[in-house]
Amino acid sequence: MFMKIAVIGVDHNPIKKPFEGGLECFIYNLTKSYEDMGMDTTLYAHEDSDTNLPLRRLRDSSYVDWMLDITKQSFDIVHNNSISPFPILWAIKTGTRMITTLHTPPYTHLKCAAIFSNKHDNVSYIAPSKYLAKLWEPFTGKKIQVIPNGMDTNFWKTKKANPNCALWTGRILPTKGTDIAIKACLSAEIPLKIAGPISDMTYFREKISPHLGSSISYLGHLNQTEVKSCYKNSAVSIFSPRWGEPFGLTTIESMATGTPVAGFGTGAFPELISKKSGIVSKFKTIDSLSKAIKCSLNLENNSVVRDAARFCHTKMIQRYLRQMELVI
Repeated sequence: MFMKIAVIGVDHNPIKKPFEGGLECFIYNLTKSYEDMGMDTTLYAHEDSDTNLPLRRLRDSSYVDWMLDITKQSFDIVHNNSISPFPILWAIKTGTRMITTLHTPPYTHLKCAAIFSNKHDNVSYIAPSKYLAKLWEPFTGKKIQVIPNGMDTNFWKTKKANPNCALWTGRILPTKGTDIAIKACLSAEIPLKIAGPISDMTYFREKISPHLGSSISYLGHLNQTEVKSCYKNSAVSIFSPRWGEPFGLTTIESMATGTPVAGFGTGAFPELISKKSGIVSKFKTIDSLSKAIKCSLNLENNSVVRDAARFCHTKMIQRYLRQMELVI
C-alpha cells in the first residue's frame, strides 16, 4: 500500500554520519528504508541533516513550524520520533494520524501527553523492546506495540582479521558506563578500544583519560565504516550502562559483524542477544562482567551473525508499514 509519510526527527542534533547517538542513526535508517520501500517520505529534522535525505527545509527548525507545515501537506500518516510531547499533543488537537516510536523511559511531559492521547484512536505507540513497552503501558494503555529496531545488517558483515581486543562504542558519558568497560577489561586482561563522541568532557578527563595507554585506547568519534573496521579486529564488544537501555543499536551492530557481546542484564539487553550471540553478566559488578567477557570469547562468529538477522531493517520497516495500514 502506497503512503505519504512524514517522519519527525529531533531538533537538537542533525541526522547525519557520524551519528551523535542511536536515535539519530535510527531516524536515518528509518527514513531511507521508507524511501527504499517506495513510500513518499518527508523528513522533518535539524537543518544540518544529511542532504541526501528527503529533508523538508523550513526557515525555522522548531516543532511548531514542523507541525504547521505538516498540516498543509496532506500526509497519510506521521511517524513521530521526537522526545518532545508537542507532536503528540498537536496530533490530539488536529486529529492527525500518528504513530510515535518511544525511544526513552517515561518522563513527566511525555507521560502526560501519552495519558491525554488514551481516548484518541488516531494516536498509537511503538516501543523497540518489551522492556520499554512495559514501562510505558501504564501511560499509553494497550495502544502500544513492540517492533524491535532494525538496521542494514548486510552492511555490517565483515571477515574477522585475527581479533585480539575488546571494543566499546557509544556516547562517552557516565550513564553509558565507559569507565566500567575499562575496569572490566583490565580485570579480564584484554585490550580495549573505545569509539564514540565525548558527551561529557569532565567525565572523560577524570574517568577515561587516566587509563589510556598501551592496553586502553580512544579512537575518536568514528563513522560507521570506521566502526565496522574496528569490529573486524575485535573479539568481543561490551555493553556496560548504568541504566536500563531502551534498546541498544550498538549491540546489533556488533552481532551483525560476528562480534559477540558481553553486557549487564539490564534494560532491553537480554532481549537482543541469545546464548549464541552474547553473554549476560550474572551480576552488575566489574568481576561478573569480566567473567562474561572471557566466556564470550568462546562463541562462534557465524552463529553471532545469524542471530543478528532478527534485526534486519527490512523486517522492521515491513512491520511498521503493516501497523500504519491498520491505523489509516
